[in-house]
Amino acid sequence: MKIINELNELKRMNKLTSTEQGIVNYILTYPEELEKISSRQLAELTYTSPATVVRICQKLGFSGYSEFKIKYLQEVNQTPRMDQINRTNPITSEDSLHRIVNKVAALEITAIEQTKKGIDLDQLNRVSELLNQATCIDFYAFDNNLHLAKNACSHFLYAGKQAVIHDSSNAQFMQAFASVEGHVAIIISRTGENPMLYRIANVLRERKIPLLVLTESRHSSLAKISTEHLYLYNVHRFTDMGTILFQTSVQYLFDLLFAILFSRNFENSVKQNEMYEEINEYHQFYKEAQKL
Repeated sequence: MKIINELNELKRMNKLTSTEQGIVNYILTYPEELEKISSRQLAELTYTSPATVVRICQKLGFSGYSEFKIKYLQEVNQTPRMDQINRTNPITSEDSLHRIVNKVAALEITAIEQTKKGIDLDQLNRVSELLNQATCIDFYAFDNNLHLAKNACSHFLYAGKQAVIHDSSNAQFMQAFASVEGHVAIIISRTGENPMLYRIANVLRERKIPLLVLTESRHSSLAKISTEHLYLYNVHRFTDMGTILFQTSVQYLFDLLFAILFSRNFENSVKQNEMYEEINEYHQFYKEAQKL
């Protein structure tokens, strides 16, 4: 679980009372102080009550303050603070080409690390098994995410899985209506609130199609009706390179799923790709060039 992102998400979506807001602000601002204080002391510092502190911890899925504190401090110690990264790594008009090269690399590494830390291995195993057993993987995405879905489709084919994505929203609706047993649906949505995708998701639910939703928040409308919600890293401000960070997160997650499927179907995947190389013009040209 990405606790820091969960706390920020609760704030952004107005899921907190005014008293809870004060506690969350303190936890996010002074994580180093949390190790030294009890729930009662935290309540005193934020002019609230121990019961309110416990209620926030339970909203995040923990039994109480003690379990929350252990997991939160582990995460803080392992994860660079994103607000610090944003202050030290924004792209500015004064950056040289050398600095931009280094900054973009650092940002993309950050996106991958944050996505990786949000992965639940048990859930990843369930998702991989769903995809492995699927007769067809249907993608649903619009705008920039459409291109990410097309790229994933291509990769999944190399792992021996039928994968489909259509450009138009009408075709994606028809794709949902045409889905039958054996299909698995993957929806990509940065906010998890796209109304068109939400309508498609409900069609898929009615048809009992397993629904994998890739988005930032498990509190979003799409995540709430999904079979499995897979966390994607996201930063909202454009000037913080939010688009790059989100797309890198999506790409990493799809690369990971492709690698798992390739591993589970290794012999068949290798054989299929060897047959493809035998008849593919590019590979034939490459083989001839190697002889020169």
